[in-house]
Amino acid sequence: MSSNTERKTIITSENRSLILSAGTTGFRTWEAALHLGTFLSTTSAGKSLIGNKRVLELGAGTGFLSFLCAKHLGAESVVVTDREPALIEQIDDCIGKNGLNKKQIQAGIWEWGMPLQVPFLFEEHGRVEFDIAVGADLIYDSDIVPLLVSTIRDLFDNYSVKEFIIAATVRNEDTFHTFLEACARNALAVEQIPFQSPPSEAQTGFFHSTSIPIRTYRVLQSQGQDQGQTSSSS
Repeated sequence: MSSNTERKTIITSENRSLILSAGTTGFRTWEAALHLGTFLSTTSAGKSLIGNKRVLELGAGTGFLSFLCAKHLGAESVVVTDREPALIEQIDDCIGKNGLNKKQIQAGIWEWGMPLQVPFLFEEHGRVEFDIAVGADLIYDSDIVPLLVSTIRDLFDNYSVKEFIIAATVRNEDTFHTFLEACARNALAVEQIPFQSPPSEAQTGFFHSTSIPIRTYRVLQSQGQDQGQTSSSS
């Protein structure tokens, strides 16, 4: 292939029918991750968020977003996390398959509400800091919202994160409002990013359904009084 038509690929390990007994659906790449990947890779605003940045992904599942950031978007480094050891093993296996190494991307367990567990990272660097965190399809159950929001708060307080970018498939408005309210209580401001994936017939990569609304948000630390939330639209 000529350099002008070189295909950019990401290799993940997927099983679209498998759900562990713990209830994880992380063995497939879901639409919100593909939506966020489209935003990060096709818009100048998205690309500027990742280039030369230290990136952390929460609830990574297959690791698709992390591989995209490390392989094609110029991240300085990427740490990819999930609560399921089996998923972390899969991601570790795919690092080499994507032509990456452990200096570019590392995977570790993060059980929300508990300390981050990436031993090699801490042994090499001591204090760990990130510039930005990303996540997709994390707001699917109101019961996990408190742990998610406390973990996002932890990123700002203890890991120097400046902003958290999250894509959410809005299956249940009540669950999503629970997330917004929890952010407000924890001095986190939520701003909607005005981005929509192209309709299915116009997509040229990261093909995914747009039949259910997917919204992209930036979470920041509140400055002074609560900055409030932008209005949401389907």
